[in-house]
Amino acid sequence: MPDMTPVGTMFKPPDPNAGLNTYSNILGIQNQQQNLQIQQQQLKQQQIQAQEMQAISDIGKNPPMKDDGKGNQVIDPDAFTQQLLQRAPNFGLPKAGNLLDALQKGLDLKKSYLALDTGLQNEGKQIIGAWSAHPDAPLSDLASQLENWSNERKDHYPGVVDVKNNLLKMLATYPDPQHQKMFGQQVARSALDQGALTGPQGLATPQPAQVDANGQIINGTRAPALAGGGFTQTGEPIKKTTAPWQTPEYAGRVAQASASGTGTASGDIDRKNQISAAVAPSNNAISTIAEMRSLTRQISQGSFSQQILKASQAAGDSSPEITARNLLKKDMANLKTSVGSAATTDAQRSTIDQSFPDLENPDVPTVTRALDRIEGTMRQNLVRSRSAQDYLKKHPDAGGLQQADDKLMSDADPLMHTYNALKSPQDRAEFLKRHFDSPEQAKDFINRKRAHDHVGGLNE
Repeated sequence: MPDMTPVGTMFKPPDPNAGLNTYSNILGIQNQQQNLQIQQQQLKQQQIQAQEMQAISDIGKNPPMKDDGKGNQVIDPDAFTQQLLQRAPNFGLPKAGNLLDALQKGLDLKKSYLALDTGLQNEGKQIIGAWSAHPDAPLSDLASQLENWSNERKDHYPGVVDVKNNLLKMLATYPDPQHQKMFGQQVARSALDQGALTGPQGLATPQPAQVDANGQIINGTRAPALAGGGFTQTGEPIKKTTAPWQTPEYAGRVAQASASGTGTASGDIDRKNQISAAVAPSNNAISTIAEMRSLTRQISQGSFSQQILKASQAAGDSSPEITARNLLKKDMANLKTSVGSAATTDAQRSTIDQSFPDLENPDVPTVTRALDRIEGTMRQNLVRSRSAQDYLKKHPDAGGLQQADDKLMSDADPLMHTYNALKSPQDRAEFLKRHFDSPEQAKDFINRKRAHDHVGGLNE
């Protein structure tokens, strides 16, 4: 049968858009090629940036130094710029000035920070760690806390002023709060091994704690400063009159330590662990004592800080002295918790137990004398820790450590450690006046302290 398809439909007319479509396709391919080239260029730039940022980091870890003519080591700006030019010309060189400024401030901070003793270093870590754990806390909060810390410590430890200033200068080099908080957490973790961070007394480890509330001592755990410092109750409350070292848990721990402390190798290891475990709560107690000393001075002088005045207004108290005394009682309860976990010997527990004044009616002179003795007991633990570290350098197996520690403790009066921590002649004179009734008694104390210093027990 012949094909009956109309002739006009056997041939399609040319598509008037065909040329345009072909051109569009060509453009599409070209755009894809251009996008691919752009992506390749971006990838190459990212690789270059990553390499240069690593180079900048390496230079920052070991920057070229020179003497500034005053005996101080500072970064050599010419040599630093030359290294940036060679290793990071694209991303480092344009920021050379800012990088140099940040590095020098970082070195200033590190130098001033390392000049402090371990206890003060940990205090600084706790302050900045607590601040950096709160994402919404402004930098002004940290500045205020550092200012209070500096004011409390600067009379005896003027180096804290440099740490405060250098830390705030360093934080100011960061572009936004997020990076400031990240740096704050790095500082809080700085110079700490994993055990010091997450171990039994680590700064990132929840610690046993007790809260004085409604006539009872509530057992619980305190979250670390790096996690906000919140309190979580665990177990049943105990009577307020029961000291921490009279609880079943503490008695069991002491019994276990006593059972193993027989002079054998295991006893030496146990003593080593006891000394190590007492360092963190001792530092915490010393920090609390510093706050309490400030409160006692304000109460006795009748001159109150802005912090107390604001707290008094917020609490609706009739006078700032009431607020200060309430804070003093609260600190005393917290102190009792800290020193309870820091006491490692019967002598220390007895000293602490007998030193604590009445929590309900804290008399300032009595509290001050008590703080001297309690602080001395805590500083004694820090001296024991340093002595143990020196001993372990010579005897890594810890053999004989228990006997060496017993000898160190045998003649030590805790007040000697507090006295040694006082730097100004006026503070030392006031200390002797409040603890001794006559010049002869004070002279005898000084002579005993000198004899103990000579043995090496109090070389702080």
